[in-house]
Amino acid sequence: MLYLDMITNTIKIDCYRNASRRFFLLIIAVFICFAFGASNYSFATDTPEAQPDYIWPTNASRSLSSSFGETRDGHFHFGIDIKTNHAEGYPCYAVDDGEVVRARVSPYGYGKALYLRLKDGRMAVYAHLQRFSPRVEEYIRDKQYQNHQFRCQIYFDPGELPFKKGETVAWTGSTGIGVPHLHFEIREDDGYRNAMNYGFEITDTCPPIPRKLALIPLDVEAEVNHDFYPAIYNLPPDEQNGHNRYRLENIPSIYGRVGLAISGYDNTDAASNRISFYGMDLYLEDSLIFSAKYDAIGYEETKQIYLERNYRLMRSGKGSFHHLFTDPNVTVDFFRAGDGILDSRQIPPGVHDFEIVLWDFNGNSSHVTGKIASAEKPVYRPALEGPDPNSFFKEQLDTTLTPCLSSDVGELLKTDFFDDFIVIDLPVSDEQENVLITLIKPYHLRIPIIEQNRRWKGKLPLNPKASTPWEIEIRVENRDGSVHADTVSWNIQPVTERGGSALSDDRLFRADFEQGALYEPIFIRISSEESTAEDNLSSRIYHINPYDVPIKGKAGISFIIPADEPKPEKLGIYTLSKKGKWKFVDNDLHKIPGSVFGEIPSLETCVLIKDEEPPELRWLAPNFSTSNPQPVFRLSVADELSGVDDRTLDFRIDDEWMLMEYDYEEDRIFGTPRQPLAPGKHLILFSVKDYNGNEVKLERSLQVTTK
Repeated sequence: MLYLDMITNTIKIDCYRNASRRFFLLIIAVFICFAFGASNYSFATDTPEAQPDYIWPTNASRSLSSSFGETRDGHFHFGIDIKTNHAEGYPCYAVDDGEVVRARVSPYGYGKALYLRLKDGRMAVYAHLQRFSPRVEEYIRDKQYQNHQFRCQIYFDPGELPFKKGETVAWTGSTGIGVPHLHFEIREDDGYRNAMNYGFEITDTCPPIPRKLALIPLDVEAEVNHDFYPAIYNLPPDEQNGHNRYRLENIPSIYGRVGLAISGYDNTDAASNRISFYGMDLYLEDSLIFSAKYDAIGYEETKQIYLERNYRLMRSGKGSFHHLFTDPNVTVDFFRAGDGILDSRQIPPGVHDFEIVLWDFNGNSSHVTGKIASAEKPVYRPALEGPDPNSFFKEQLDTTLTPCLSSDVGELLKTDFFDDFIVIDLPVSDEQENVLITLIKPYHLRIPIIEQNRRWKGKLPLNPKASTPWEIEIRVENRDGSVHADTVSWNIQPVTERGGSALSDDRLFRADFEQGALYEPIFIRISSEESTAEDNLSSRIYHINPYDVPIKGKAGISFIIPADEPKPEKLGIYTLSKKGKWKFVDNDLHKIPGSVFGEIPSLETCVLIKDEEPPELRWLAPNFSTSNPQPVFRLSVADELSGVDDRTLDFRIDDEWMLMEYDYEEDRIFGTPRQPLAPGKHLILFSVKDYNGNEVKLERSLQVTTK
């Protein structure tokens, strides 16, 4: 079997590169499979394991709207999304024998979700459901009425709710987030699995489509095209060399450790929407130096999407780029070969060929070819070995400063903060004879600069042991003999993996990081700006940087409550969304006495806002009179600031509590009486609060008539 594994792995690595060789090796592999009795070998999973005899989970379609491992906000996509033709109510089938172990109801996320333990021990998850099977629905409904809550979660005892393969266990819907579809997962005890590895098949003859390629400097010494920034290139089709071929037309140069990253997508025959490709290979001079495929994600590895995909490019609006190299902090099991890092000090100088292969689960592939020039020397001053950041520079230059005229040249300075260094950028003018940039705090160091494209550029490594502030002097010597200088400073507060805190300059805002919340040391900078009266904000606006460095856990943020604030319970923490709107985070007044506390999964722009306005409520149906003894009640409810707290929904008919569902995407509340209403007049009382406790109430009468 070891020889079989070697042959099969050879096929998987090279099958996209040479059709005739692929066919030859496939014949050999098939022969060996029969010879050794390995007819159950799985090429999709690289494991000698029989495929389970699962059935497709719904009759809505066999078309995917999303695939495993796609980019989601803060995490990977854990399952496959099956299209339901923009409609609800298709049956969901048990893919194998087993039992219901859990059912969950929420207005958010998965909405209504069902968890089935299959006979082989795996878990099947169905999400965004319209409703459950009658047996489960009755359990859920009893629990909701018992707790007077729409949100509900039930764990079932072993053997309590068994089911057979093919039995209808639920119906598709659109609860939680998203349009109508079925989200389906296969889980093992240690995490999520790509469901396509378990015998589920779709028709797909469409190869992936690569769009752009990024070259990314991976440390302070690295350069791309003799510069310090990532370079992004389009990948046009290369039709002259065959179908599904793309080419990098430029020949970028690299020095030091550089990584490639690619953006692209896949299609399937039955749907026009874009899904993710399944795997990636990177070859340098015909040698495989990186291979990955999206098969499994551990339960504790979901946020590692921001390490496997380039977070800095994503946060800057450049799109989702998949790394063709490994990050040392990534533990998710995607990688099959090599680390993918291109290091010019280990690659001979000169031009080298590379090839990228993108492939989907059905084996359709696309190829990107191009050339990269490995530079022998950097354009910037080379580094020396040693732990001291000062040793980055070739030599310590004279930092003696002479008197000069003050200037506002610092306002022209552009600085870009990377993980552990700063890029300094200043425009060149014809009047300048020379420019000197010197670090004067926390220690003295002349920063070498080079002139490039009419810009002065330099790099400054950051030291996690150095305390704030960091200050540089920019000194300009003009041709007329005058010397002008200005200073620029940053309040840089290093925080390590062991945890730590960062404070704003006014000491009214704080960010705390528990031990293990960071992947690596991070250099926090908190800046602030005054809010205007029109903004109706209750604090300054605080920016936590670097916003484009991912964190492993969460940051605890807190605002000191102003001493003259009469209603602290109405304050809440908000962050600025991608759409430029303030998004409620939390209003915990107990975690840190005298402060408002909340947690955020990434570094953001934060502010305090006072919310004293209750939600807006509007009755939609039924009218004042109906002949239907079980009418559908519908209301519109919305809140502009902290949001509707669905846990406070209280709908009563003649003082009897009635279950109402909340759809936050549509700002709708709806429900039907569990028992028919008797003919006559009924009193309806409804109330709901937002997350700051502001309450709105409604009273209405309903006349139920006989038909």
